[in-house]
Formats: sequence, C-alpha cells, structure tokens
Amino acid sequence: MILGSAIPAPSFGSAWPVFTELTGGPREYTVRSGDTLMAIAGRLGANWRAVAETNGLTNPNRIYPGQRLRIDTTRIVPAMQENGVVINLSEAFLYYFEEGRLIFQAGVGLGKPGRWRTPAGAFTILKKERHPVWEVPRSIQQEMEAEGRVVLTRVPPGPDNPLGEFWLGLSFPGYGLHGTIEPSSIGQFRSHGCIRMHPEDIGVLFSLVRVGTPVRIIEEPLKIARVNGRVYLEAHPDVYNRRRNLHSEAEAVLHKLGVPVDWGRVPELLQARSGVAEVVSPLAEGRSPEKAPVDHSRSRGAEQETVERTWFSLSAQEG
Repeated sequence: MILGSAIPAPSFGSAWPVFTELTGGPREYTVRSGDTLMAIAGRLGANWRAVAETNGLTNPNRIYPGQRLRIDTTRIVPAMQENGVVINLSEAFLYYFEEGRLIFQAGVGLGKPGRWRTPAGAFTILKKERHPVWEVPRSIQQEMEAEGRVVLTRVPPGPDNPLGEFWLGLSFPGYGLHGTIEPSSIGQFRSHGCIRMHPEDIGVLFSLVRVGTPVRIIEEPLKIARVNGRVYLEAHPDVYNRRRNLHSEAEAVLHKLGVPVDWGRVPELLQARSGVAEVVSPLAEGRSPEKAPVDHSRSRGAEQETVERTWFSLSAQEG
C-alpha cells in the first residue's frame, strides 16, 4: 500500500488475471423530466454514444419524458482486492468489496484530461467528514482569476458547496471522493481531479467505509473475463490518451486462455469501445445463452419503478 503518493496505472496486458464475474445487464430506462442522455448514461455507468446508437437517436439532445431507452450495463467486475474500493478511471465507475463480495457500485465523475486528471494508485481513506468546508486550492483560485470569475478561497457547507454533503479524503493530499451539486457531471471528466459521486451514492459509500479503507484507482480500458465457460471482453475509450495497444494486449490474454475465440469479433469491440462486456467465445455445446447475473450490491439510491433495480450512480464534484 502506497500512502500519499500515486503509482503508475496498472495494465492488464498479458500478465493480468482474467476476471470471473459479471454485473449489470440489459434493461429499459424511462426518461423523466429534466433528464439528459449524458446524465442517464453517467448514472448507469453506460457510454452515452452507445446508448444513442442502440436507440437510434440521431440527436442525443432530443429525448422526452416517458420515452423508453434500451441500455446495456453488462460489465466485468474488476475484483482487484478482497476489501475496499476499486475505481476504474477508463469506465468512470466505482466498486466496493467486502470479503471478496461486490457490495456496492456506482458511476463517478472524474478529472479533466491533462493537468487535472485523476491520479491512479493505491491509497487509503484518511478522513471522513460530513458537511465539509471547501478550502479552495491555490491552483483553482488561479484558474478562476484567469477565467474572469469571482475568486473564492473558502466555501462553507451548504447548497453552493461543490463538495456536497460528504467528503472522503484520500492519502494522496488534496484528493478525495465527495458529493456534488452537479449531478449531470457523473460519468464525465469535468472535475479538478477529485472523484464526484451522486449525492445519494456518496451517502451510501460514506456509511460503508471507514478510515483506513483501501482505495485502488486503476486506468484500465480493457477487461477480460471467463464466466461459466464463456469469455467476455469489455473495452473503454482512452480518455487520458495513454495510447496503449489494446489489440496486442487482448490477443496475449485470450491466447493464454487456450479456448476458442471469435477473432473477428475482438477487433470490432476494441474499435467500438462501447463499455459493454460482450461474448467473444463460441457458446459451449449444449449450453443455453445465459443472462448477466443480477447485481448483488446494495444502495439506497432510488431507481425508477419501470427499471429493474440496480446500483450505479449519478452526480458529484469539487473544484
């Protein structure tokens, strides 16, 4: 465990283990008043472009209350540690484990590409605070000044505080997980490096973790799993422009599995980078197609009645 410093983002490559669990699945979402496609996708941990394509939306800004959207949230669970939080920057998604079991999961908002990107590494939670005060970092004050905005130095708790109601400070100074007053930013890369969560989701996570809980942040656009004899591949966009060769990495892992693979499907998924885990192996003889397992995590966040209950997130941000 490295405290107070970031480490290079780990890469699956040929040495990374193949995972063994799926979560999420195909579902319907009924649009509500005030919804945007990006906010919906961010909450569910889906790629909004893939959602638009699946539903034939030529203009993603034109959705209306009552409209039913088909959204596939099937994903591979990156079981990187027995206990604690795992955040995959590439998918803007958080997983919380207890004794090897996935307990809670949620979409998150992350740092802007470039100067403000969220650091990868192994950290711990050093501080839990409700109704935090935002002491505005000097670097953000300078940005405010350069943009001609009112320069803030300190923001007290309340509806204007971008940290929201809860703060979980990490062992990397200045970084943490917190709520937001911009729920539509979940699933997007708009923060100054901190990890935003929907107000409901950060409340759940706050109740689950303690000071000392490990937090592992990875940047992994490629995940591979073998579940009940079938091989799944999940690919995400390279938001922070790492320029990794996912084709060679995927080939190395899949060859090591020693099972039949649809090699025509693999490059299609790596090109699309839809964020959905899809089968790349032929169906085993005599086996019926299986549905993605029902999520076995818990959340107090309300999902609408027209959708099967699931556990993701919407929202959040500091500077």
